[in-house]
Amino acid sequence: MKKLCLLLLALVLCLPAFAEESAEIALVPAGTFSDYADFEDDCARVIDTNGQYLEGVFDIQGNELIPCAYGSLEEYGECSYYTVQNENGVNKAGALNAAGELVIPMEYGDIDFLSERWALGVKLEETDSDDYDYEAFLGDEHYIVTAYDVYDLAAGSMVGSLTRQQLNNANAYGDYLYIEDRSGTISIYDETLAVVGATDSFYDCYASSDEGVISLSTGEVVVPGYSYYDDIGNGLLTVRNDSYDIGAVDLAGNIVIPFGEYDQIYEYDANGYARVVKGDLYGMVDSQGNLVVPCEYDGFEMLNYGGDYVYGLNGYAYVEKAGKYGYVSLATGEVTCPVNYAQHTVIGLSMIVPDITGELYIIAADGTATPTTYAEFAPYPGGDGMLLKAGNAEGMWGLVDWHGNVLLDFAYSYNSAMRIAPDGSAVLAETEDGMAGYTVTRPGLAAMETATPETAEAAAPETAQAPEAEEAPAAETDSSSDSGADTLDAIQDLIGLLG
Repeated sequence: MKKLCLLLLALVLCLPAFAEESAEIALVPAGTFSDYADFEDDCARVIDTNGQYLEGVFDIQGNELIPCAYGSLEEYGECSYYTVQNENGVNKAGALNAAGELVIPMEYGDIDFLSERWALGVKLEETDSDDYDYEAFLGDEHYIVTAYDVYDLAAGSMVGSLTRQQLNNANAYGDYLYIEDRSGTISIYDETLAVVGATDSFYDCYASSDEGVISLSTGEVVVPGYSYYDDIGNGLLTVRNDSYDIGAVDLAGNIVIPFGEYDQIYEYDANGYARVVKGDLYGMVDSQGNLVVPCEYDGFEMLNYGGDYVYGLNGYAYVEKAGKYGYVSLATGEVTCPVNYAQHTVIGLSMIVPDITGELYIIAADGTATPTTYAEFAPYPGGDGMLLKAGNAEGMWGLVDWHGNVLLDFAYSYNSAMRIAPDGSAVLAETEDGMAGYTVTRPGLAAMETATPETAEAAAPETAQAPEAEEAPAAETDSSSDSGADTLDAIQDLIGLLG
């Protein structure tokens, strides 16, 4: 047994050479920042400070996008708008656009962004009444709203003001605002803040009529001949025909997803993919209504990406069948990583799977399975799961890719010393002088999206799992290398013997 263990160790130690030859992902040095620097919540822009601790916005190369001129700066939307404040106290906050232009003056107690176009500037005053709207984060002060100023962010101007009684809740639908007052009445306001209608529906701007689907904002029939079912995003509505079959149409009435093709069509995610159901099984369609994953699965799991949760991510979807999980390609609809894993931690496009000895494997969405000697992986590293924060037995942390290649050495005593941009396109890492920025290059991404099921199956040998046998991870290697293939075969055999 000792000989077998030693041989296995020797074979594993050979693997990094093969991994280095086929590495798709690399870090390229970029800008340098202070130790305060961090990414925005939804993109690779960096919020940093100057020597006076005033905040600004930079790209990963260190180029200043918004000057460091604000005591507090917080982002809204995908690199779209920022709430800023320079003085302590009430009614001192305003808003910038992505170019750093002040679109809401710094004279409000709160900025409530309703959409990329609409925002509310909220005026506050302190109150002793129990009927208050805000309370201090630190302290016992309470505040009441005195006015809601309505801003058209695209125009950079205030279009009007509403009283506290006039506004209790607000939703934006394109050019229109649906505003519920404190008596529960919902009024529809146009872009001049004139009331143009009323509705009972605060969370929907379409409805059915005798003529077809109408816009509640304008009263016009937008899709004649059908009954309204749901607004699924991506410019599409689900509607029913006279036979009560469900389909999806655009706002011009063009059929995008045929009637009766599916029993249910769900809302699109931020990346333009929607789940569909046929019988009891799920599939996925793209933004054009094309079926990209067949209806063969019990479900799809959402993946955290770019400050949102999505079903389709960088060419893959994470699927579930009979309580086990794997990945499929959105380019081909084929399985890229066998749907055989039950006991695992999913990190975007990677799964962390223990074998029967507790050794951790990285299972990539493309089917590559890599054994590791690491003690743990950070469960929420950021990005799409192609970059992973790994901790070794000595308690030190480094950055590896989804195939196990080391990108940043294990020189960090805590995993937050490395920060991955929400979209996975950049990295910040602590240094003695602050933070070092890196861009992430992925030249092999297009090729990885078209991995075949045969390749994926070959990468994952069996291992003993009670009560059922599951596909276990195997080492990564260069597929063009015969010696690499021999190494994989030997490791697969040895895993079986040692199990």
